[in-house]
Amino acid sequence: MHTELFMFTFIFELLIYSAIITAIVIFWFRYNKIEKQNQNNTNLELKLSQLIEILTSYRKLFYMLLIIVLIYILAAFTSGFILGYLHETSQHDTPTNMQTAGWVFLVLAFVISAGVILLIYYFLFNLFFKRLYGKYLIRLKETLHELNEPFSELDESGNLE
Repeated sequence: MHTELFMFTFIFELLIYSAIITAIVIFWFRYNKIEKQNQNNTNLELKLSQLIEILTSYRKLFYMLLIIVLIYILAAFTSGFILGYLHETSQHDTPTNMQTAGWVFLVLAFVISAGVILLIYYFLFNLFFKRLYGKYLIRLKETLHELNEPFSELDESGNLE
């Protein structure tokens, strides 16, 4: 059983790394495509829109990678929990002696521990992304909105009132 669990964890880890590398490569191709279109463009509105699109795709990629990392953490935590349980029970022969309350406690301890770990990772990554790109993305959207506003505050001579 231990060998099968190790093999499952190893294969799952390879799939996670493959998914992360694939997501990064996809993003890199999308970024290069937008960057090539943007090199000869002097239209400020289009440049802002493309920059907002890039940052929005960053956010989608970030959350996709966050979900992948959280799934990996949950799988690693689960396999570690199971291996620890199997190690302890093989030495003390407790599975047959364990009452229903013991099983409930074991499951609750696992669920609470896994939940706390996942929440900590989620909030730290979310806080990191919001600090890194959140305010910048909001300012870019505000600037684009201001750029698209009509010049209703100008008088006949073209000066601001």
